[in-house]
Amino acid sequence: MINVTVHMHIKDNTPANARLLALYYGLKHQSNARVTKMLRTEIDRGADLIIVKGLSASLPLRYAVDEGIPFIILEDPYWRPNKEYTLSHTSWGYNGMCGRAWYPTTPFASRPKPPLQPFKTEGDVIIFGQKPDDYSLRGQDHVQWIEDKMKQWPNAELRHHPLMLSNKPPDESIDDCLKRCYRAVTFSSTVGAEALIAGCLSSPECPGSTAYGVHDREAWLHNLSWRQFSNNELTGTPAVKFILSGYDEARWRASEGMIEHPRDKVNRDVNIRRYQERFGV
Repeated sequence: MINVTVHMHIKDNTPANARLLALYYGLKHQSNARVTKMLRTEIDRGADLIIVKGLSASLPLRYAVDEGIPFIILEDPYWRPNKEYTLSHTSWGYNGMCGRAWYPTTPFASRPKPPLQPFKTEGDVIIFGQKPDDYSLRGQDHVQWIEDKMKQWPNAELRHHPLMLSNKPPDESIDDCLKRCYRAVTFSSTVGAEALIAGCLSSPECPGSTAYGVHDREAWLHNLSWRQFSNNELTGTPAVKFILSGYDEARWRASEGMIEHPRDKVNRDVNIRRYQERFGV
């Protein structure tokens, strides 16, 4: 029997806590694990597996890294057809986030996933910006990266992250944007995955991107479908059984230091203001 600790956010009514609670109840009722709930400001020194939302350098995640304890990161889903779907689905991975996480071998059984669109032969080149304090940037200078890409692709359009638009909605939905997009230039955004599904040439530059180095879209999408579940699925046996099937190797990997280190949001306000001033948003 393993001891699992799920670290909740302090505010109760959040999408993060909905995801954490779903897996908490799934593990509690569909496994032999001993499952405990604690706040993300607390440490459980008896934990064999730690579960948190996001890669922020929280106290329990720093403890897991220091002690070589495996952890699971919960995040937003990889494809997001609408807001309701986004809030009700969760991606997950051991010992890291997105492309730097580790996963057990994917079963052959098919899971729900969007249809792959044929690759396009023409369209627009679009650079997809991210929030400059996004954890998935992993400390990269995003303003400088965008400037470099604009020089590399002088005719490209820059699409800002919706949360960088001073509380106004984007002029165009992401679906409509991808319909006219031929090449999607990203650093680590999950838009890289959505673009690849939509038939765009997707060029994420970070190895931690979900869509980095994809050679077989069908196999990639099948694997990805097992790396996200609805919150309802997280309370059931199949999802819990699959997730825990990777625990032993995840524990070995953590003990060997094969993990992604969490990050603080350094100079968060400064980086956001710099982005807004540079690009006029």
